[in-house]
Amino acid sequence: MKKISLISVTYNADNNIENMIKSVINQRNLSDIEFIIIDGLSTDRTCDIIKKYDSYIDIFLSEKDNGIYDAMNKGLKFATGEYVYFLGADDTLYNNHVLANVVSYLNDTVDILSGNVYLVDNCLHMKKLSTNKYTKKEIINGKMLPHQGLFVKRTLALKYKFNIKYKIASDYEMLLKIIKDNYNILYIDDIIANYNVSGISSLQTEILIKEYTEILKENISEENAILFNKKINNNFLKKYVKKFIKNCVGNRVLKKLSGWENY
Repeated sequence: MKKISLISVTYNADNNIENMIKSVINQRNLSDIEFIIIDGLSTDRTCDIIKKYDSYIDIFLSEKDNGIYDAMNKGLKFATGEYVYFLGADDTLYNNHVLANVVSYLNDTVDILSGNVYLVDNCLHMKKLSTNKYTKKEIINGKMLPHQGLFVKRTLALKYKFNIKYKIASDYEMLLKIIKDNYNILYIDDIIANYNVSGISSLQTEILIKEYTEILKENISEENAILFNKKINNNFLKKYVKKFIKNCVGNRVLKKLSGWENY
């Protein structure tokens, strides 16, 4: 039986963190899970909430960091499980037997396990299923598997680590390097987590595109970076069309047309 180190990085997350913690400690196979929380010196009630559940948490550290990926690297240093999994403070595991199900698939031949996630907009109370299944070619061309659906061998995560020079896209760089070196991904058609996308801003999107372009240029080729940018520019044209439609019919209707559903 393989052990999973579940790592959550937090900062001023008192509105949502309790739901995340409960989704972890309610897992049926809690003995196979190492629960690590790395906090960046929160100034709200985050740490007080975490301490309520200290008997369930294996490692809790609260100290200043150099951003989310620095904190994630700290979590990796503490991890002892064969696989590592990162769950955001605003996210939750899908149900109480998710991790027990994942463990049943894990063996020495599996470098990365990938499952589906629900994209959740808590503001509109809507969700959309994201199938976490992309080919190596698609990933090299800029597709990213949300880390809320990924379980990575700890040895690989430690080998490649998160590059703290990136603010948003370091998890993509890690995945890209692993795929480029021909490690394998096992895809399972199961839902792993609810991924909260409510707070993603247009500024973050711009930063993400810039970082993806740099990562592709440095790790694959300038040609791949150019092709990625061309595709993104085409998507921006679609985005302006969608914005026009949204102003006419509203965001909820637009999301429904894009495959989102109420919850």
